[in-house]
Amino acid sequence: MFKYIFASLLTLTSVNAIAAGGGGHSFGVGLALGSPVQSDLNSVTDEINSAESRSINKLGAAYEMSANYQYRFSGSMFALQFRPSYFTQTASGSSYDTKLTGFTLMPLLKLYPLENAFIKFFLQGGVGYGRLSGSMDGPNGAVEWAGGAFGAQAGLGAEFCFTPSHCMVIEGNMRYLP
Repeated sequence: MFKYIFASLLTLTSVNAIAAGGGGHSFGVGLALGSPVQSDLNSVTDEINSAESRSINKLGAAYEMSANYQYRFSGSMFALQFRPSYFTQTASGSSYDTKLTGFTLMPLLKLYPLENAFIKFFLQGGVGYGRLSGSMDGPNGAVEWAGGAFGAQAGLGAEFCFTPSHCMVIEGNMRYLP
């Protein structure tokens, strides 16, 4: 069974601001740099390196692009956010190329326990679906695979609002998709 863990290091998002405690809609886009643990694929790379005396690179950092729609409930510290995203991760070396691509559909419940007009701290969590496709090409042939699963995500972050209608979000998340 293929397991996939994603830990987001930093996400920057531009959104339309919602006044502290006020309700409303917001839209945004984001870019994340991640450090997924791909132990199954990296162990295959280790086996190829020792069996064929090669130096294939292991899968390292990953990139994720996302869009989001959020609705903040009026007079409440709760918001619902829907965040579809696209994920990519690659490694190459010694005539081998490994590529992973995927997407997630992750609805999140956000809680804003502390906020003012400039900064809003939040906690978030949710369950959603993710699908990952991969391929490995080498001198002895190619293999492709794909799979999807339901998983969970949790994190925390801060929104910095520079004007009443534009903010930047910095957040850290842990996502598990088996």
